[in-house]
Amino acid sequence: MQKSVRGFSLVELMIVVAIIGILSAVAYPSYQNYVTRNACEDARGTLLAAASALERYRSENRGYTGAVAGTHFPDRSPVDGGTQNYTIAFDTAPTAITFTLTATSRAGSNYPAITLNQSGVGSVDGGAFSCQ
Repeated sequence: MQKSVRGFSLVELMIVVAIIGILSAVAYPSYQNYVTRNACEDARGTLLAAASALERYRSENRGYTGAVAGTHFPDRSPVDGGTQNYTIAFDTAPTAITFTLTATSRAGSNYPAITLNQSGVGSVDGGAFSCQ
């Protein structure tokens, strides 16, 4: 009478581990790219909202001078899973007719720097105003 053997052999187990490793190696960079793009889009949207708020401030006060981050426009990107990825601030002090806002990453160099001025001209890391 022969015993019935049940279970997996070591070779079968190693094949499964190798397949999981390959899938992880492909999926993780895509996930990181998605997270970075999502944070960038959040900051870009916040910059556009801040510029809109500054335009309202200018129409009421005849210029951008005196506008304060956090009071007159949002000073950080929306909370994404409990993390605020960007801080929004003036690049230089605003004048009566000009401003430049900069979104600076709070997570180091993982996220691109984003700028937007009063004319609606923006850039992401010096390039186009889109998060690719």
